[in-house]
Parts: sequence; structure tokens; C-alpha cells
Amino acid sequence: HWELLIGTFDTVLHAKNVNIPATKVEQGSVRHYNTEVKYPHKPTTDNLTVEFLDRVSPNIMATLDAWWDEHYDANTDKMKWVGDYKKSGSITQFDADGAPFRKWLPTGLFLIGNPITEDRLDYENTEVASFSIELSCDKCPKG
Repeated sequence: HWELLIGTFDTVLHAKNVNIPATKVEQGSVRHYNTEVKYPHKPTTDNLTVEFLDRVSPNIMATLDAWWDEHYDANTDKMKWVGDYKKSGSITQFDADGAPFRKWLPTGLFLIGNPITEDRLDYENTEVASFSIELSCDKCPKG
């Protein structure tokens, strides 16, 4: 099981699954006489994907929707200030006994899209509802 803490949220978000973003480096090269020498260039980090079980308490959807409102104003169609919505966080993975055994510290997190969409609000199925979100992530070092 996973726990996700984001910025100043009052709630620990319990996740069903988390895809930790990979960091890769672009490859550069220079010519040295008749040989091409390769070197690591600019690092890039993938997006973070989190799958939540839609619980009544804490209301994860309401927390994420309030955060989305910090990103974008649908009435004026304008994005808000980046410094107001980009957050740092922590991701903890727990073993079967409930003890934490892995931790990451993502920075520069923001939502890629609105967390509440029509397909996520379909409760006609008898299975436990779950939904996924995608977060942009600047870096995600181990904690």
C-alpha cells in the first residue's frame, strides 16, 4: 500500500498503485579525432501516475479538485500562478506488515488535467471505484 503527501494538504492520500517516475539522461556526443565520444546530457523525469481507491473519507476527489482550482480558472480560462500550485511531496511504499520500506521525494508536482471527469463519477458498477491521475514531476529522488 502507498501513501502520498502533497505540499500543504491536510490529508494523507492512500493510493492503490503508484508508478514512480523514471529519470533518464539525454545522450550527447563529441568528435575526438576519428571517434565519437558519448556523454550524459540533460536529465529528464517522467510523469507520476497514481491510482486511488475512491473512499468517502478522506474525500480524495475533493482534495484533488480543490488543488486543480489552484491551477486553472474555468470561468476566465486562465492559468494561475505556478508558485501557487506547484508542490513538493513524499511517496511511501509499505510492506505487507505495514512497515515503510521505500520512500521518494518528488518536487515540482502539478496536475496534468482535471481530476474530476464524467467517467470518474460513474458509480453504477458494484466494484470499488478507483481513479487515476497524472502529475507532472520535476524530480523524484529517493528519500
